[in-house]
Amino acid sequence: MEEKQIQAALRIFADGERYAARGKLSEQNGNIALTYADPAMDGMSTELRFDGTSLTLTRSGAYQTVLRFRNGKTEPVAYQTPYGTISLTVQTKLLRIDRTAFGWQIDLAYEIGFGGGEGEVHEMNILITI
Repeated sequence: MEEKQIQAALRIFADGERYAARGKLSEQNGNIALTYADPAMDGMSTELRFDGTSLTLTRSGAYQTVLRFRNGKTEPVAYQTPYGTISLTVQTKLLRIDRTAFGWQIDLAYEIGFGGGEGEVHEMNILITI
């Protein structure tokens, strides 16, 4: 059976900045895939894949990365840039994914680690409306 894509509107609040975007969403067996041009990253192609317990953010283009989020887990990250690859870690502090009457609400807090030094804390809230 072919996966049906539907239009979705996103409101993103990330580290004090607000963004809006439109994307395409598909759902299969409780797994959601959403692709959009990320306005915070100069329109870079971004994909969110999520279920009730995990979220994967994939960016492609000049700066490529795959970030995996699961509550309480630390994951390695290879951040590819035109100047080389940077090794990082991502520790999920909070991941909450709630189904709403009109789509989903995702609340995320995480820390990016740079080579064993102090981490950088980030927060993101995403409201997806279909």
